[in-house]
Amino acid sequence: MIRFLGREERQKTRALYEEAFPEDSPAFVDYYYKWKIKDNEIVAMDGREPGGPFQAMLHLNPYRLRVYGQLQEIPYIVAVATEEGCRRQGKMRQVMEAALKELHGRGTPFAFLLPKDPAYYEGQGFVFLPPTGDGGSWGGAGDLSAAPAGEDDLLRMAEFANKALEWSYDIYVERDADYYRRLLEETAVEHGGVLLLRREGEIEGILAYGDEDGKIEVKEALAGFAGNFPDRKKNVDGGIEVKSAFLGREARFSPMRMMARIVDLRALVPLLRSGEPRSLRARILDPIVPANNGCFEVRVGPEGGSVRQIPERNADREMDISGLARLLFAQARVFLNEWV
Repeated sequence: MIRFLGREERQKTRALYEEAFPEDSPAFVDYYYKWKIKDNEIVAMDGREPGGPFQAMLHLNPYRLRVYGQLQEIPYIVAVATEEGCRRQGKMRQVMEAALKELHGRGTPFAFLLPKDPAYYEGQGFVFLPPTGDGGSWGGAGDLSAAPAGEDDLLRMAEFANKALEWSYDIYVERDADYYRRLLEETAVEHGGVLLLRREGEIEGILAYGDEDGKIEVKEALAGFAGNFPDRKKNVDGGIEVKSAFLGREARFSPMRMMARIVDLRALVPLLRSGEPRSLRARILDPIVPANNGCFEVRVGPEGGSVRQIPERNADREMDISGLARLLFAQARVFLNEWV
């Protein structure tokens, strides 16, 4: 049986998590099972024996995303795991299909994930989103001060980050105090931290990083011009040399290439925007979510998008759901840089 686990059962998935992801330290798994299963959902296939370990699972971690200015709760699919003795039997595909069908029933526009094996997810309708940058460059470190962020900084950090992201991106995770409270603990278990960079007392940047085996990995670097977002063009060119200066030794940044899948076509299209009007009339094929099948006219312009069903004779092309996703997300400026 495949089912959404009750709150009291979520802790029971830890053994499968630890088996599937041995690279995660015990401290990180402690963090994950402290913070993430508070409000996430876990879809799992029951064990082969009553009370036995789950055969497969995936976690739906809820994130509040701004999608062209509109606030949406979008699931981040993580901890996709299959018990070793159950692999290559199609069990995970069954779990994924069950999750996507349930999410469609809720009117969820799309879901996203960080793929370990992109080819596997492409076979389930996921496509790569446009690359996420590293969030900004400060242009020079000379007049910036750096200090570790703390509990008293959380609200100011969220305000700064949301302004910076709104100025440069169409799709991003909206920050709040709880977001940064979790990030402080998340980076701490990775032997890193979060630095606040200030110029003349005003927040000018946020730098989050982990430090594993002596190698600093920049998780996120947001930069902006404090207080002047409407008036000055934001620089999003990188600037890893500045980050390295603050961290005391060489740092690296590995952009996360997220993949997304359309879950509910009719819910997604009205959220989108395009600088130039675009339209298509196509027969859409979705082998997993039957409600997305059909012939549709899709329009997206500066004021938003619309979708309506049309007679088959009016469709001038045929494409699968992943082909449509590539078209719809192609021009989006995306900043999704979450670990879990």
